[in-house]
Amino acid sequence: MGTKKEAIKKKLEQFRQEVIETGDQLRGQSMPVITEEAYGLYEKTGNRLKFERIYFPRRKFLVTFGLLSVWYGEERDLEQLIKVIDEICEETCWALPAHVDRKEEDWERTVDLFACETGQTLSEIAWLLGDRLPERVRKRIQEQVCNRLLDSYLSREEGGWRWEHFANNWVSVCAGSLGAMAIYLLNDQPEKQERCLKRVVKTMDCYLEGMKEDGTCPEGLSYFTYGMAYFTGFADLLKTHTKGAIDLMNQPKVEAIARFQQLCYFSGGKTVSFSDGSQNDRFRLGLTSYLAGRYSGVEIPDLSAAMTYHTDSCYRWMALYREIIWTEAYLEKMQDGEQEEEETNGYEFSVLPDAQWVIGKGDNQTGMAVKGGDNGESHNHNDIGSFLYVFHGHEILADLGCGEYCRDYFHEKRYTILCNRSLGHSVPIINDGEQVAGIEYRATAFSADEAAKTVRISLGEAYERGCIDKLERSVTWNRDGVMTVEDVFVKAPGTISVKENLVTQIEPAIAGQSIRFSVDNQSVVLSVLSGAGEIQVIKECFINHFGVPEDVWLIQWEVPFEAEDGVCSFQIKEEK
Repeated sequence: MGTKKEAIKKKLEQFRQEVIETGDQLRGQSMPVITEEAYGLYEKTGNRLKFERIYFPRRKFLVTFGLLSVWYGEERDLEQLIKVIDEICEETCWALPAHVDRKEEDWERTVDLFACETGQTLSEIAWLLGDRLPERVRKRIQEQVCNRLLDSYLSREEGGWRWEHFANNWVSVCAGSLGAMAIYLLNDQPEKQERCLKRVVKTMDCYLEGMKEDGTCPEGLSYFTYGMAYFTGFADLLKTHTKGAIDLMNQPKVEAIARFQQLCYFSGGKTVSFSDGSQNDRFRLGLTSYLAGRYSGVEIPDLSAAMTYHTDSCYRWMALYREIIWTEAYLEKMQDGEQEEEETNGYEFSVLPDAQWVIGKGDNQTGMAVKGGDNGESHNHNDIGSFLYVFHGHEILADLGCGEYCRDYFHEKRYTILCNRSLGHSVPIINDGEQVAGIEYRATAFSADEAAKTVRISLGEAYERGCIDKLERSVTWNRDGVMTVEDVFVKAPGTISVKENLVTQIEPAIAGQSIRFSVDNQSVVLSVLSGAGEIQVIKECFINHFGVPEDVWLIQWEVPFEAEDGVCSFQIKEEK
């Protein structure tokens, strides 16, 4: 216990020091300037990153000097903060160009994720600092946040904002931020405040509907962190505001959601990267501490995977401010003997039946994950039956996770992008065709035998109708990190060819029916046991979430058929 507690304290001190050092770097600097050219770039080209590299550094100024002012209250930081607040309030629109239609009347008051994050930041800073901020500044925050966001939100009938129907992170972030603004800024307008809070609380049900009953966040681990930070932050504020009468955290499903995160971390640092997740995800220590303090069985992953101050380049105040206060509250509970926790990094085979995910962990820094589901999920990838294999901190067989967000990523060309289409996942290719997007394209059967450590998925219905009669994949795992995959194909009249397709970001070496991957002076070998033609390797390029190209290799071979059936099996394990 003492060791764990001291490690958490050290992590907090590092976080605080990062904020101080950032303040020293930024103090006296000018913020990047938003221009019409930068704002209009998305409309012209679909590129989001260039504008965001101006917008989010401005939030970095706001959050950094906000934290320093709240923690220490030095005059120089307060003066800098006031300048930053004034500049933020001068911005024409707080929403990102990708979420705005400038043909609409009143587009400047668009209520999106980032406008809401900005309003929540300003209103909470003003509340925390109180009269340490000049009345002029507090009044300006009140007027700007109410006009741009709270009044704009309430000007439309319930459900009038398209995100109010989303079953994903948008609801949590937008509604949670609006609820926080209402709590801070509308105390002198109780009827308006109550109307806003009732609508927000009702809308939060949509967010929870987007999470599975087993706690899985289908959008990916990154979005668990994003959505839950705002859901939990607002729920905590609302509980205090209502003197405990409304506690959104007091729901069995929320408790299940709280236990999802820990399943996704492998020994060695890799994370389950399904959907728009990441192979190297990082967790919020403050959020995780709050959840661990609230629910039994919630574990804090290895602290080496905790976010730093700069991990989230969007600099979201809701989570960053609570990094300290929620973690310190958890440490107090640990000190009182209320929270005791032991890490469990050994052999696991965790089944998430509602999401149709299975996550396995071996004794020797090995791991695997496989998924069923459907191709109509939020932040969907066409990936039914896809899997990944982890060895000593490397994804040997990879799920690429989240790509660069651009216009095409969220529009009709989404499935031309490698990480979203099934070609970018370890799933078969039938008649040179890939899986199809849509909720009707799904795994029609999913079962997991925890004793045998085997999962079976029927994924033929994820492809164009009539191209295959049946496709069943079984994946078996053991504690030594050996993963065996068997695919059984049954031809349809329209079946012409079937290829296996495996995805890796480690250049493979092919020798007959074996594929070798070398990492850190160790080797992992994939052996094709049955059903392989000549193995080919195709090099592709993946543009990651930050706009950086990465190499990807697709390993493919044609599966021969005998009569109407075809069987292919392969096994991957460490080379001894």
